[in-house]
Amino acid sequence: MTFTVCQVEGIDLTTSVGWTAAQSKTPDNSACVSGTERSLVTLADGTATFAALPIGLYKVVESAAPTGVTTAAPFLVSIPYPSVSGSGDEQSTNW
Repeated sequence: MTFTVCQVEGIDLTTSVGWTAAQSKTPDNSACVSGTERSLVTLADGTATFAALPIGLYKVVESAAPTGVTTAAPFLVSIPYPSVSGSGDEQSTNW
């Protein structure tokens, strides 16, 4: 399978304003910054790693799949990607 990513235009995740603006974005209303599109074919285990992406919001599209395979719906992902671990007083957010 081949996945294509591109940085979403008009979103600056180095600011809180950018994080707020990102909340209204969907794959359908997200235009790509010219020249940021990159594609990778997945490895045998189904993974594809896009290394060294700058901070930003990215649109991910499965651009090719073998016959008989249902393609994934387009989605957005942020770099960095926040993750929450623990709960209650022990809850923390990591990048």
